[in-house]
Amino acid sequence: MVWTRALAPGLQQGTPLVPDGVRSMPNPRDVLQATDGARGDLLG
Repeated sequence: MVWTRALAPGLQQGTPLVPDGVRSMPNPRDVLQATDGARGDLLG
């Protein structure tokens, strides 16, 4: 494993999308985490 990132608390049933190396993961309460797919850095 290269990196991990915690998700927001709540029920998790999202499917990550990875267009152009940016991993977008939906979280509860309409929160979307966008991370660099290679390094795991949280993007603004």
